[in-house]
Amino acid sequence: MIRRLSCLNALPCLFASGVLDDSVNLLQTMVQKHKLVEQNTEEKKKCVVKGDPHVKMWSQTDADGARLGLYGTYADYWLVNTDKLKIMGRIGGVEKFDMGVVKGVAITGPLMENKLLFIPIINDEHPVSFDGDALTKFPWTSPGGNVTITFGITPNYNMYGGKTPMKDRKNSFTIKMGDAAEIQLNQDVFQHLQILADPDIVDGDTGMCNHECKDWFNCQDPICDLSKSLFHWEHPECGKVIVRVPCNPLRAKLAAKDCAARFNGDPPSGVSVQNCIEDCCSDRDQCPDRGKGDGIETCIMFGDPHIKGFDAKSSKMATYSPVGTHHLVKSEFITIQANYESGDHIKAQMEGIAFTGPLVSDADSNGKFTVLYVRPKLKGGGVMVNGVNVMPCKVAADCSSSETFYEDPNAHFNISYGSGDEISALLKEKRPIKQQPNIHTIRFREGATFHVHEGVGQGILMQIGSDLLQGVQGECGNMNGNPDDDGHPSIDKANTHCVSQSEIFIPDGAECSHIELKKCHRKKLQMPYRKQCMKHYEMKGSLRKYTPTERRLVRNCMKDCCYGGTCPSGKGDDSDDDF
Repeated sequence: MIRRLSCLNALPCLFASGVLDDSVNLLQTMVQKHKLVEQNTEEKKKCVVKGDPHVKMWSQTDADGARLGLYGTYADYWLVNTDKLKIMGRIGGVEKFDMGVVKGVAITGPLMENKLLFIPIINDEHPVSFDGDALTKFPWTSPGGNVTITFGITPNYNMYGGKTPMKDRKNSFTIKMGDAAEIQLNQDVFQHLQILADPDIVDGDTGMCNHECKDWFNCQDPICDLSKSLFHWEHPECGKVIVRVPCNPLRAKLAAKDCAARFNGDPPSGVSVQNCIEDCCSDRDQCPDRGKGDGIETCIMFGDPHIKGFDAKSSKMATYSPVGTHHLVKSEFITIQANYESGDHIKAQMEGIAFTGPLVSDADSNGKFTVLYVRPKLKGGGVMVNGVNVMPCKVAADCSSSETFYEDPNAHFNISYGSGDEISALLKEKRPIKQQPNIHTIRFREGATFHVHEGVGQGILMQIGSDLLQGVQGECGNMNGNPDDDGHPSIDKANTHCVSQSEIFIPDGAECSHIELKKCHRKKLQMPYRKQCMKHYEMKGSLRKYTPTERRLVRNCMKDCCYGGTCPSGKGDDSDDDF
C-alpha cells in the first residue's frame, strides 16, 4: 500500500513543481556530461560513516580508515551538504551504550530530483519514503527515472579500515543517482553507510564527510530545530549530551593493551585499533574484554589473617606477626595497604585497609593519588576519601539509601554498603566470618572489585583484572603461577611486605614490630586442640579418613588455637565463640 506523508515545515516545501522540472533537466545534463567524458573522469570520492559514528572523509584514503568518533550531542547532523547532494543523519542512542549512532538518513538535492528520501532504521514507525510516498517493494525507480533503489547484500562497513573480516550485510539499501553518485547503506537498529560521488559533486561540502571533528565533546553543529532539519518528525533524544569520561593516561594505557590484543596488534597503530582505543577509553562498556569474565585474579584475606593469594587454590595458615603496616597488593596501577594489629584474642588481624594509585584517581599537581580508606569498626567504621568520611553509616540495615552508596565525582569508583557473599563460604570453609549486612563493596571503573567485611577485624575479597597486576608484589603474591614463593618465611618474622615509614599512606599506619608468640611449631604442642577443632568441623574418628582439604582445615585450626589466634569454643587458650 502506498502512503502519502505530509510536507510539514521541515523543508518548507522548497521544491515546487517548477523547480522539479529544472532540477530533472539539470540532472539529465549532468548524467549525459558524465557519460561523454567517462574515460577521463576522476575516480569517485568516498565517505564512510559507521559505528558511533566514525567517519572516513572524502580527503582520506582507504588505508586511513574511519577516524572520527562523534561524542557530543544527540541531534540531526549534516553528513554531506553541497549544492548537488544533501545527506543528513539522525544521531541517537542505542541499547545500553552511551554512544551516538546513525538512526535514520534523509537525502535530497538535484541528484535526488529535489525530492526527499527517508530511510529510517528497522522497526521504526516511519516507513522508507520518497517524496512522501512509502516504498515497500524493491528494486524501485523514481518517477523521473534517475534514482534507483535496490535492497539486498552489500559489504559490512562497520569494520571499515580494519583487517578483521566481516560478513556482508544482507539487509542493505543501494541508492544510485545516475552514474554520478551512489549510497550503500547497511540497515539495522542503527546504520552504516558508504557514499560514492564524483569529485565535482562534493566540492564545498560543509558536512562531516569533509570536516574532521577534533574535539570529541563538541562535534559539528547539532540540529534540533525541525525547520532546519530534513526530517519531518521530532527527534526524541535531541539535545541530550553524551557524557563521556575524559581519557586519562591509565585508561589510555589499558585500552591500548586491550584493543591491540583484540586486533592482534596488526597494525598496532592502525585505525581499527585506534578507534577501539578511543571508544574503550571513553566508555568502559565498549572495551573488547567487557562481559567475558576472563582475566580476573582473586585474593582473599581474613581472620588473623589467612591468605589465599593470586596463585593459590586455598588459604594458607595465619600470619599472626609482625604487627604494623603491610602491602597487600603493590602494582603499577593499584597499591593496597592494611594495618595488622594485635587484639585480646587474635595476634594480627586487619584493622584498616587503604587503596591508592592511578586506579583510584588521576594524579594531582604533586603526583599524588587519592587515598580511599575503609576504617575498621573499632575506630568508628565508614569509608574515608582523602580524610573525609563519605560513608559514616555503621550498620547497613539502619542506613538510608543515600547513606549506603557513594559515587566518586570523577567516576573512578563507586562504593555500596550492605550484605554480600561470606568469605568463608567462598573458600568452602566454615569459618571465621558470618554473613552480615556490613560489607563495603568498592567497584573501580577499570576492572577491579573489592568486598571489605567489617567485624572484629576486617576481611577482604579482591577481584582484579590481570592487566592491572603486572609486576605485582605483596601479601597476595606475585601472580607468577607458583604459590610456593608467596607469603611469609615464618609466621612470626618480618618480610618484604612490611611497609617502610616513607611509603606508608594508610591512616594510623606504623612500621612492623614483632610480638612474642607461644612455641607451637611442633605438632605435639598443637595436639591438645585437635578434639575441639574436629568437633567444630563435625568430624569424628581418625583424620586419615578425611580429604586433604578437610585435614588442612583441622590442622590450621589447631595452629590458631595454639598460637593464640582465633579458636573455636572449648578447651584451649583465647577461645572465641564468634564463628
